[in-house]
Amino acid sequence: MFGRQPNPYHLVAANDYARMVAASYGIDEARTKRFIIHKPEGILFHDAVRRYIALFIQRLRRCLPCHIGLPPLLPRQGAQER
Repeated sequence: MFGRQPNPYHLVAANDYARMVAASYGIDEARTKRFIIHKPEGILFHDAVRRYIALFIQRLRRCLPCHIGLPPLLPRQGAQER
């Protein structure tokens, strides 16, 4: 899973997946069927991690009081995004 991955992943949010699975239980025809659930656009794993880190840093900055600041490592990780 780690290292250079040439194939993109089609990640789905857990709440979207849960909603689809729960909805399928209400359809009688779906009980004997098998479904493949994925997003139409793929993303490479390292790009997904970069996006996650960038979002994490944004949320962390909103939670921390202004006078504390961030450790030196965190801003550099977000700056490497692209």
